[in-house]
Amino acid sequence: VAAGGSYSITGSISYAGAKTGAVIAALWNNSALSGEPLLFAQGTGANPSDYVFPGLGNGTYYMFSIKDVNGNQQPEPDEPSGSSSAVTVNNSNATANFALTDPPANASISGAITYGGNIAGPVSVRLYTNMGSVAVVATASVSGTKPWNYQFNNIYPFRWGYAVMAYKDANSNGTPDNGEIQGAIGDKGGSLVVTSAQAMTGQDITMSGPPVVTNITPNQGSSGGQTSVTVSGVGFYGNQASPNVYGVQLDDGTNSYGLTNNVVLSDTSLTGLVQG
Repeated sequence: VAAGGSYSITGSISYAGAKTGAVIAALWNNSALSGEPLLFAQGTGANPSDYVFPGLGNGTYYMFSIKDVNGNQQPEPDEPSGSSSAVTVNNSNATANFALTDPPANASISGAITYGGNIAGPVSVRLYTNMGSVAVVATASVSGTKPWNYQFNNIYPFRWGYAVMAYKDANSNGTPDNGEIQGAIGDKGGSLVVTSAQAMTGQDITMSGPPVVTNITPNQGSSGGQTSVTVSGVGFYGNQASPNVYGVQLDDGTNSYGLTNNVVLSDTSLTGLVQG
């Protein structure tokens, strides 16, 4: 564990490129860098930047660092980054130096888009990454007739991954709107993890219409909760555009109610239904 210890990891982080920004480092106790970091540190001084992670207990630690070019304190695919090898703290302080490098824009993501309906409108595709808030990384055109083909070229490798969303732009405003036909692959946290020079193919997307609610049982009750609610309908596509259902928001035109627990989704179309 990191908290409560008396040791530290110190070192310097170098960068030979031309991009500017603060150097931010994060510390984990697992090699996959999964979960929230144990600690953050901001580099001090010119290149190389010095860092310190204090208050550590014995254990094996891993670091990942970025040059925060856009100042949002989140890793972005095009920002310089680097990671350390495993650093062991064993009854003494430890030192680790490592470097940041500019990522190569040499990967691609491609697939096909299918749609079984007949609603008109051009098909647009967006590539997303989500590090705190959803950000559009790139847009792409589609080619051919149904199924349409899409491809994102010159993609940066990114360990936290991407998501791709396709939609029928029925009103031709260049933005996916509520009620428009859409679908996605990956999730908002990004699950399409491409590595350097990888051509990731077969990332197919099925577009469908928005969910239609046909019944809510019970449709009234106390605002204090503790009542199980069943929302019935069709098109609750859990495995595409809505990988996880965290709750249901109801609005009667005057008041808005959030159902975040004890919600059962009953989809009579059985199209990728996630129940919970």
